[in-house]
Amino acid sequence: MKYKKILIQFLVIAALIGFIACSGYLFYISFHILVDGKLPENYLQQLNSAMIYVTSGLTGLVGGIVATGFGVEIPDDGVDASPVNLKLQNLGSFASRESDPDKTKEKIGFLYALSYIIVGIGAIIVWLILGDNTMQSVSIMATTFFGMSIPIVAQYF
Repeated sequence: MKYKKILIQFLVIAALIGFIACSGYLFYISFHILVDGKLPENYLQQLNSAMIYVTSGLTGLVGGIVATGFGVEIPDDGVDASPVNLKLQNLGSFASRESDPDKTKEKIGFLYALSYIIVGIGAIIVWLILGDNTMQSVSIMATTFFGMSIPIVAQYF
């Protein structure tokens, strides 16, 4: 296919933008849907279920890429093979050893990780502010991010 690389890069960027936009909208709705500071019992009927599914799917995609980047070890080639640097290299290249002279994968991998961290911290903040009035999808996003962050941070030491 002649334009395969361009189409793949478009999908990669579209998924990242979709993840950020859907997550931001979900955070906004988390506050907007409250009635007198409480989450109504029938709040799911007020939500677009497709938005919840798309947000969950994109969160899984981005989170999976970030987890793979931090969790997959590559063979030691003698070049600065510290565990932290190997994991950062994996993240930047989506766990791939293909040559990428323009470093596109590395840059996009960094954007995925940064976006996942920002959205994850945002989900935790929304969850902390709203407490029991947090929509389930936001609290799941927060706990998943928190759960994935613990081993990544622990590996640093």
